[in-house]
Formats: sequence, structure tokens, C-alpha cells
Amino acid sequence: MSYKDAYYFSHDSNARQDEKIIALRMKLGWEGYGLYWALIEKLRDATNYMCVKDYNLIAFDLRSDAAKIKSIIEEFGLFAFTINETGECFYSMSLIKRMTQFDSAKAKLSVSGIKGNLIKNKHITKAQAASMNDDEILELNEKIKGNNGGGSGAGRETTANKGKESKGDKSKEKEIEVYRQFLHLSISVEDFDKLIETGYSKEQIDSILESIENYGPNKKYKSLFITAKNWLKKDFGVPKTKEEQVVIENETEEERFHREWKAKNKTIPMH
Repeated sequence: MSYKDAYYFSHDSNARQDEKIIALRMKLGWEGYGLYWALIEKLRDATNYMCVKDYNLIAFDLRSDAAKIKSIIEEFGLFAFTINETGECFYSMSLIKRMTQFDSAKAKLSVSGIKGNLIKNKHITKAQAASMNDDEILELNEKIKGNNGGGSGAGRETTANKGKESKGDKSKEKEIEVYRQFLHLSISVEDFDKLIETGYSKEQIDSILESIENYGPNKKYKSLFITAKNWLKKDFGVPKTKEEQVVIENETEEERFHREWKAKNKTIPMH
């Protein structure tokens, strides 16, 4: 965490009036309230905003009693629990929602910076950048970083490197098996297979490729694979099994947020 981030924290001014917090204050008073926020601060600083349930260690850090820490974490419904590679952990869904919004805003600023550097170093034009979404910008940046041997994707390439890459690209083109091509765009059999593995059908992919080919402003696109992937997601969504679809259709907004966050962080819920 950077020095600047260490001072960021979102906190509702009326948190003390929450029913769960009132129950906490009834049992442990303002000391319990203070310890609760100390725990939230610890979670804010922790990886993935969750901590291992080591109450003795936490009590030592907060100069408190392990029994009080356990009571605050387990008795009032203020925290949720999971198991990951580090063991049994606890976390706050309220904190995660806030920090997800914060992290998303930071990510957008990061993408804006990358986009600006790509334009500055003439990898793309302003018009091209305006037509690309965040995923396309990040993927292009990663490709440029790979071509530069792992260096900064937004860094300026030398003439010598460009020459080497140009020769390398020509030899690679001979080896790539193209699935479909039109205008300046093409998608390889390998990338087509990736879309199939994602869960989309051949009919869905072919339909999207046909739509892209017939789309008037398609000259602005730089990657048929990325464009097809985005269009598939937009038109057909992320492929789900029938069982998953039934669960998703019946879940609440809170359950949906919880599920998506757990999937992102690859955690196992406790029962």
C-alpha cells in the first residue's frame, strides 16, 4: 500500500446507529465500538481486505483481550467468514463494497494514464483510443510490453527493436492459421478455440463475426479477437451452466455481489 493510500477510508457518520453496532455497544460499550473500527482498519490494510482469525495475535496488536475480539467478530453479524490458502478468515462486506468502488476508480485512472502514454508514444491515435474500451487498452499495453521484452508497454520503442519485431511478425504470420479474415482484421484458429473454450457456441461466434464484418465503422477496430470477445459478452453474457443460471436468477443483489467478489478472490465460504 502506498503512503497516500494509507490515509484513505470511507466511514458513514451515522454508523453508531446501526442495530448491530448498538447491540455491540450495549455489551462492550464505546470500547467495543472503538475496537470494531480498529478491526475495520486492519482489514483495510490487509490483502484482499480479509484477516486470519487469530484472535490472540489481533488482541496483542490492538492491546485488548482475545475474548473481546472474538465477541466483536463473531457475535453481532458485523463480519463474514471464509477459508482460503491462509486458513479461516473474516472480512466485512460493507468495507469490501466501499473498497471495490475505490479500487475501480483507481483502476480507471490507471487505464487513463496508460492510454495517454500509448498516444504519446504513437502506439495509437487519439481517435483509436477513444474507440477502445479499458480491456482493449490493457491488452494492447500487455502486447507491447511483451514485444519489448517485458518493459513498459507505454515506453518508446527503438528503431532497431521495431525492425526486429517487424521481421519476427512476418515469420509468425506464416505460422498462424487464420479462421476468418476481412479488411484489416483477422482471427486465428487458436483465438477462435479460446472463445469456444470460454463457453460460446460456434454459431454464436460466427454470428458475432458476421455482425462485426457488416458493421460500418469496423475500420476503427484493431483486434478482431478482442472485439468479438466484447461483443459476445455484450450480446450473450458470460456463459453459465444451467444449474448456475437457476441460482443466479433467484439470488438477491447482496448475494450476487457476494458471489462475484468471492469468485474474483477465489475463496471458499464457510458453512
